[in-house]
Amino acid sequence: MNPWKLSTLILAPALVLVIGGAAVNTAGADDKKKDDKKEAPQPKMESAKDFLDKAHEKLEKATPDKGGHRVKAMKLIKDAIEEVELGIKWDNEHVSKEEAEKKNKKK
Repeated sequence: MNPWKLSTLILAPALVLVIGGAAVNTAGADDKKKDDKKEAPQPKMESAKDFLDKAHEKLEKATPDKGGHRVKAMKLIKDAIEEVELGIKWDNEHVSKEEAEKKNKKK
């Protein structure tokens, strides 16, 4: 298989999940159920992180003779995981516009 196809097949869906998850999470901020302790604070982002973790595990198990592309894909996935974690942390530490408006209306 062409190494470019391999990296594209792995990284494109991961990127879509990360970006799409962030967009859905932002657009659906009013759908957040922070009162529900069973639900993760960032379910879409956590799901994207799980997907990236699984993709990294599969690449680790793949044969190493991919012209360096497997290793590069693994590094890019690790970088994506770090970005997702930073996004989760940032969102958990900041108040959304909707939450800020609710607080201002109560004053």
